[in-house]
Amino acid sequence: MVTGEHMMALIDSGTTRTRLRVVQGAEVCWAGELPTGARDVARSGSPAPLKEAVAALLTQARQRVPISEVVCSGMITSNVGLLEVPHLHAPAGLRELGRGVQRADFAEFAAPCYFIPGVLTRPEPLDWHTLHLADVLRGEEVEVLGLREVLALGAASFLHLGSHPKRIETDAAGRLTGSRTVLSGELAAAVAEHTVLSGSVLPPHDWSELSEPFWQRGLDAARAHGVGRALFMIRLGHLLLRASPGDLSAYLLGVVSALTLDLLTPAQSWPLVLYGPPQLARLLAHEARALGWPDVRVADPALTLRATVLGAQRILEAHLEQQHG
Repeated sequence: MVTGEHMMALIDSGTTRTRLRVVQGAEVCWAGELPTGARDVARSGSPAPLKEAVAALLTQARQRVPISEVVCSGMITSNVGLLEVPHLHAPAGLRELGRGVQRADFAEFAAPCYFIPGVLTRPEPLDWHTLHLADVLRGEEVEVLGLREVLALGAASFLHLGSHPKRIETDAAGRLTGSRTVLSGELAAAVAEHTVLSGSVLPPHDWSELSEPFWQRGLDAARAHGVGRALFMIRLGHLLLRASPGDLSAYLLGVVSALTLDLLTPAQSWPLVLYGPPQLARLLAHEARALGWPDVRVADPALTLRATVLGAQRILEAHLEQQHG
């Protein structure tokens, strides 16, 4: 067993997966994940599946490392998580996030648990005419604050790539000032699993290496013909051109990437940082430069992990300082 005076378990729970990392300082001493998330809570109407997944991960981790506290972020802090923590209104930085942290202990976890709030972008007045300006995020606040510190950035934009791609803004003071989200990642998975196109593409868990020419074809088709028509062209490519499921999977991701790229207009003069699946981030970075972003950076998974650890630590430190002076 690894020993140490202070080891923190960081839990990042999203729509479909829950990840646990045990860290000491900047070192990740143990990591694991399970395919359970907010979707399972929503389907069952109970937090039990998520609580069981977290308890199982903690049990596995404790076979190797001691754990002094648990810090949770992401959808685990929502109404389809373990503890609903109210969103903070943007702008929000370390001080505000630290103040918004809530502690709620669970006997099954055998350690104090801290839940980090998400951030709400809310226009005033809020109605159907301004709703497009509103947004919510949970979990990305940890990543973005960490990335901003690791990369020594002032005002910057971040593009999180996942089930729900998000553009997140920070100001020179380090506050999250707003975000925008599209459903493109989850849309691609839904199309692949629950439409007539399921017989033409690979299942999402097999989307690893993308054919870049086919990804570009999908993006170009969406721009030229619209997303709906470009999606049906996958079936045409299968039936008439005998394209392979692997190539058509890349084409599908190119089609929905048009929706993700909509987040990047208009371009700004400050840095843009993309993070997520490395190949997709690189492809989108190229497109971002073409859209006029002058300083585009890609944070690789190792850097993103280091930043996520740092962000969680900084927020917990801010919380404890405010609690204990």
